[in-house]
Amino acid sequence: MTIYIGLSPESDIQDYWKTTRRRGVNHFAIRENMGKSHWQQIDSKLHISQPKHPDDKTRESPFDKIATLSDALRDRFRLYWKPGTHLTVDETIARFTGRAFETVNIPTKPTPEGFKIWIIAN
Repeated sequence: MTIYIGLSPESDIQDYWKTTRRRGVNHFAIRENMGKSHWQQIDSKLHISQPKHPDDKTRESPFDKIATLSDALRDRFRLYWKPGTHLTVDETIARFTGRAFETVNIPTKPTPEGFKIWIIAN
């Protein structure tokens, strides 16, 4: 179904379960094989990414996927935020219960498991 949806793109995912024809296309196969709510449950957990070459031994970080966005935000923050004289550095844990090498588990914290993030505040 993911391949079919990728090959016949609609403007809205809801359109695959409509019974009316749009542009002469009827997605009968989608509608008859899986309900919309069941598809949404599966799709929320499904992730498809480029396969790695078997000889590639580099470890991929979950942060690699947002590196471009992170770099752009960091540049904007430097442009628009001028730090004052009273700064503080703190750490926090962003909750994450999935599997990743970068997660930490500190049972004494209010949020015991997740990604440790360093924060600078003015």
